[in-house]
Amino acid sequence: KICCEEGGIIQNFGKEADILIEDYIKKFEEETGVFKSNNVFLSKKKILKFNLLSSLQEIFEKQIYKLKELSFQSFKEALSSIQVTGDVENQVNAAIQITEKYFISKVDSLKPPQAKKVWSSEKERKELVNGIREMATERLQAARLQGVYLKKTKNPISLSFYYYPFSQKIP
Repeated sequence: KICCEEGGIIQNFGKEADILIEDYIKKFEEETGVFKSNNVFLSKKKILKFNLLSSLQEIFEKQIYKLKELSFQSFKEALSSIQVTGDVENQVNAAIQITEKYFISKVDSLKPPQAKKVWSSEKERKELVNGIREMATERLQAARLQGVYLKKTKNPISLSFYYYPFSQKIP
């Protein structure tokens, strides 16, 4: 928790959180083992797991926020190193995809296996992608205004085929 409050990302947060949950559940079972056949035991065990996941989710959300900031910063650096050429749009799109994949892979390592279905980071991923797309669009528009980059327009081609049946007699 101290590492998170100082602004760092806990590298193995998912695994460590999972081990922590397992340890607490195991300790609970050891201390209340005589009541295992009781329904109250099972409900208290579920409540304990829920409370542990809720407490850890706050740290997880701080980790996701920090990861989103780092991903955004990484994209800014990647965007600044891209030279404005005819292929700039493809390079920017590639940088967006790399940043999104990086975010998704790191989020997966931050989620404990017991919380994979419960905790979601989809909102943060969408915010990140929308933010970096907006930044990329602003960069491309600035390059267009300076006259350095012209977006290639594709002209549509129209084709028509006429069929005249040869089996009919022409009058």
